[in-house]
Amino acid sequence: MPNMSSVAHEFPPCRMNFAEFLEWVSIASVKHEYLHGVVYGMAGGTRAHSTLIAAIITQLSNNFLPIGCDVLSDILVTNPGKTAGFFPDASVVCGPVDATQIQSSVIASPCIVVEVLSKFTRNYDQGDKSLEYKKISTMQYYLLVDSQKMYLQLHARESNGSWRVTELTERSEYLYLPVYEVRISMDTIYGRIRFDNAEAN
Repeated sequence: MPNMSSVAHEFPPCRMNFAEFLEWVSIASVKHEYLHGVVYGMAGGTRAHSTLIAAIITQLSNNFLPIGCDVLSDILVTNPGKTAGFFPDASVVCGPVDATQIQSSVIASPCIVVEVLSKFTRNYDQGDKSLEYKKISTMQYYLLVDSQKMYLQLHARESNGSWRVTELTERSEYLYLPVYEVRISMDTIYGRIRFDNAEAN
């Protein structure tokens, strides 16, 4: 017979505040995200999804670790009002890190966030998540990478606070992040993906 207390951890209350969510998610065995008091379960991914995440983290690490930034995965990102908490596929944080920050399970100051799109998460990632991530003052880039076709959408913060959107669809194109003088080719991201055989999420 299963331990009922552990089973209960799989099912969050209908609503909770952010502090309650942090406590609950620390003991839940399945990842969830938080938006305006409501907790949402995270969908599983496909091989194409996982392959893209690995490629993105590799390319970000190659470019950002040498300039003193950390490339993170599997860590909760929250907005200034703590009204949202998401687990992006990858994030980049730049600047010095103290002992308290390095042990934290939450970050509030990413400069880049990456989400890999799937059939089930596409609207959420492009809608509510995009709005919440862009409330973070340190955010410079929000990168969406499609797992069902060769398509990359970059949201870049302008000096006036607006966001410029760039779309890439060809292997020969480059993702350019001018704030950091970083260029990443589409081919290094999608190199192992063949969409005629790739699973759709």
